[in-house]
Amino acid sequence: ETNAWLKPEEEMVVAYCIKLAIRAFPLNHRVLKTHVDSILNTRIGASFPKEGVGKSWTQRFLERHSDCLGRYWSTSLDTACGCAVNENTHQEWCKLFKDIL
Repeated sequence: ETNAWLKPEEEMVVAYCIKLAIRAFPLNHRVLKTHVDSILNTRIGASFPKEGVGKSWTQRFLERHSDCLGRYWSTSLDTACGCAVNENTHQEWCKLFKDIL
């Protein structure tokens, strides 16, 4: 398995991961793999393996970019933040979610 599948686009994937984090969408290996597989399938086409990047690719990607990507435990919402939820903020959150997908 090569680790060079995505070299030209890696900074864009790092930016995607950070964008998800800023918007409080959790990133896991499955989400990262799905995103990367989609990019590579579009770019490479039929010569890209159907199973996508290998089992260890996402782990190695995170290790290569450990200077800006890492694991963090989330914390529960403060009461003030929880009280800020209303119809308008919910609609805006849904718009953000659609943009991510």
